[in-house]
Amino acid sequence: MLILSAVLAAAPVAACSIPPPVDVAVLLDDEPVQTRTDFNLAQIEAMRQQTGGVDRHPTLGFYGHRFGYTVQIDLEHAAGSACVKSVQIGVKMALTQRVMEIGKDLA
Repeated sequence: MLILSAVLAAAPVAACSIPPPVDVAVLLDDEPVQTRTDFNLAQIEAMRQQTGGVDRHPTLGFYGHRFGYTVQIDLEHAAGSACVKSVQIGVKMALTQRVMEIGKDLA
C-alpha cells in the first residue's frame, strides 16, 4: 500500500480534489487434495523427528501444500487529466500441490 500511496500522492493536489474510489477483488484458486500412501509409519515418524514436530500423539500421516499470491494494481486516469479516477486492486491467492499422506501400514 506504500507504493499506492506514493502514486496517488504524486498527482497534483490542486487538480485532484478527492481520493479516488478503490475496488478490491480477491480470487482464490485451490487444487483438490491428493491422498497418498508413499511412506510407512516408521518413515513418517522419522520425518517428524527430523523436522522437530511435536510428539503429542502417534504420527499417522501429514499434510503439505504450497501457497502463493500475486497483486495487480491498475489506475484509471480521468480523461485529459493527471488525476486518478479509480484504483482497481486484484489479489490472486493459490493453494497448490496439496497432499495428504497416510502411512502405508494403515491403508
